[in-house]
Amino acid sequence: MTPEQLVEAHLDLPTMIVSAYCKSRPSMRKHFDDLMSYGMEALWESAQRYESDIALFSTYAIHRIRWSCVDTARRIYGRPGRSNKRSPMLFTDFFSGNFRSVSRAEHDIFAVECDIPDDDPMTNGQWDRLLRCLSPHYRKVVEMRFRLGKSYAWIARDMGINVHTAMSIVSQAIKRMRKFSEVAA
Repeated sequence: MTPEQLVEAHLDLPTMIVSAYCKSRPSMRKHFDDLMSYGMEALWESAQRYESDIALFSTYAIHRIRWSCVDTARRIYGRPGRSNKRSPMLFTDFFSGNFRSVSRAEHDIFAVECDIPDDDPMTNGQWDRLLRCLSPHYRKVVEMRFRLGKSYAWIARDMGINVHTAMSIVSQAIKRMRKFSEVAA
């Protein structure tokens, strides 16, 4: 059979394989069209490279189409479970303005680095005024988190609260400071 005849006879393979792949990986459902186009390309390549004395065409094509799905997912999201240890992300501390290096979490494959210039950096006086809108307890937790750079576990141990409470306090404090800054502006 010619490659064109092989492709026409097996046009349903990419649809079946890509559908099964997207069903088992919900995050890939939004990339269904991309996966289908790469699956069709893999079908065409497998038809061109197929040798009838080695295996059935469907066996050969299924393997190539599956591999194209995996390869496309890696190109879209990167390799899951592997962190890029050579390129740490940088972020600036909210209060001190110091840059700290933070290694990427291994499970965070969606991390994107972008340079965002500071439009209006706040002075320490402005931060102190903003912190005054918080209760002393909240202020202490926020200062530990952002000025001292302590982890939630360290804050919880030091303050005698659990980790989730520390996270909740920081979240509520940020909401209050945002609301206060909107009112003050």
